Amino acid sequence: MGKRISHIDAAKGLAMILVVIGHCHWKGHVAGSLIYSFHMPLFFIISGLFVREMGVRQSILRNVVSYVRPYLITCGILLVISLVTTALKDADLLDDAWRCLKTAFWGGKCEGGKGHFVGPLWFLLALFWASVCYTMVRKYVEEPYRGMVVVALFFLAILSYQTCPLPLCLQSGLAAMVFLWIGDLFTKYDVLRIFGQMNVAYKIILLLLWLLCVHFTGAMDLAKCNYGYGMRIPASVIASLLFIDVLRMIHAKGGWMGRSTLYLLCGHQIGYFVICQLHLGLRNLPYAPWQNFVLEFGAFMSTTLVAAYVLWSTALFEKKK
Repeated sequence: MGKRISHIDAAKGLAMILVVIGHCHWKGHVAGSLIYSFHMPLFFIISGLFVREMGVRQSILRNVVSYVRPYLITCGILLVISLVTTALKDADLLDDAWRCLKTAFWGGKCEGGKGHFVGPLWFLLALFWASVCYTMVRKYVEEPYRGMVVVALFFLAILSYQTCPLPLCLQSGLAAMVFLWIGDLFTKYDVLRIFGQMNVAYKIILLLLWLLCVHFTGAMDLAKCNYGYGMRIPASVIASLLFIDVLRMIHAKGGWMGRSTLYLLCGHQIGYFVICQLHLGLRNLPYAPWQNFVLEFGAFMSTTLVAAYVLWSTALFEKKK
């Protein structure tokens, strides 16, 4: 599965739209629960579909370039934006810089940090750790012991996060590694093809099972290792399979958005952060809920696309030749 697959690109592009919707205050509780039940696991599963053999050193270098570097570059851009807006308010620049750097180091919200500074960028750090650690597990552990190690690290991560959260989203990455393993198994056993050939009645049953799981177990928060002790994983896997399969059946194509999800993710955080810094009051819109949602989503999506296009057109994250 080395070449690009159009419906997989489409799944990534649409999942990025779900990320933007997920950050809209006016999306509603039900829509939020459904989105947060699978949209981030889907990205990890898709990454797992394309896992390949490599050395640990090669994996570290490759993933530093692919994920850590974009994280640092985007945090640098966000820091400049924060300092400019802080200067305009005539506030303490050193204090603001310290809070931004502290939040970047922890990979998200922390005591004394800068709210909304990292946002969805935690995913880049988590994917770095998940990819590097899974490379080691895949290289040195054979099945069925490989799955046992992944599950053991998963529970170690979610249990330790409750008592001693570690910086740089280490535990988030260790926990999310379970989805890379699942994606790897999908490729090994050709699960996507088998699922595509499944009787429609069984898919409807799985759809209902996903909805029931979301209703009774709720949505997950991968950044905070909130998996409901693993009970929410089946729902995310089922939803991911259904999501990809529907796009396959309609021959969806991802286009630029499907190929540029890294830029969209970072662009979304830049646009979202600017809106938060300017205090535009999108959470206090006076219209009907659906109108409020359209306005809020329009603001988030437009800033996401503009920022992502600027990052992409300047090839800011590309490897230098």
